[in-house]
Amino acid sequence: MTVTAIYSPDWFYGGQDGTQFVANPWATRSKPDSAVWIQCSMPWTQIWGTAAMSVWGILQVDSLDEAGRFEQTSFGDPNNLANVYPSDLPPRLFVPRFLAATFALINTNIVSCGTVTFYRWG
Repeated sequence: MTVTAIYSPDWFYGGQDGTQFVANPWATRSKPDSAVWIQCSMPWTQIWGTAAMSVWGILQVDSLDEAGRFEQTSFGDPNNLANVYPSDLPPRLFVPRFLAATFALINTNIVSCGTVTFYRWG
């Protein structure tokens, strides 16, 4: 397999906790899923001389299983980011039948920015 396309939506940034939802950019009516490598990165952070923590990662993935049934994998509670343990958010993941993903930015005493890049395999 090789990379056939690359997509990266706008950066997600701020000093508060938040989420970003991204649907499969290559989805069509007849083929809603794609084999996708997801890669998160944090291009910048700003700290004010106090203890700080920031994480940007995959919170939830929607995909199809081998039989074509919908499945959702969560790495934390999308409705309560205060209960998400930072190391539970993977920064990268290969999803054989990707539909969509939700990403979380969790900040404490810091302003930061997260970005994600999707690599379609074929």
